[in-house]
Amino acid sequence: MLLLILLLLLLLLLLLLLLLLLLLLLLLLLLLLLLLLLLLLILLLLLFILLLLLLLLLLPLLLLLLLLLLLLLLILLLLLLLLLLLLLLLLLLLLLLLLLLQLLLLLLLLLLLLLLLLLLLLLLLLLLLLLLLLLLLLLLLLLPHEVSS
Repeated sequence: MLLLILLLLLLLLLLLLLLLLLLLLLLLLLLLLLLLLLLLLILLLLLFILLLLLLLLLLPLLLLLLLLLLLLLLILLLLLLLLLLLLLLLLLLLLLLLLLLQLLLLLLLLLLLLLLLLLLLLLLLLLLLLLLLLLLLLLLLLLPHEVSS
């Protein structure tokens, strides 16, 4: 019985470790995705700038100023988008951390419950042993009287 409970505890701990590893992998994947997105945005921005420069070489000065303003606006929008993505990632990380903390607390409660069960079983075993000893003593006390009678 004790061995079974210990095995269950070990299994629970292993499951928790696997869950932690899975969450870490998920976080790494999200970070990688964000980095790829960032690189893609930078590449798009560079491409857009190159196109604008090519156009600017062909167009007069007023159009050049207008295109520069548009470019600035685009850069600002991209920065805003990146900021929003980072905020979203931070929120996701916080949610995952909260979930992990909840799971840890739940596991701790389960462990405490299992320990209490173990203690209860041990106490029951002790009680049974004491009862057996008491019965044996009673039998030993009764036996000589049976012999003498």
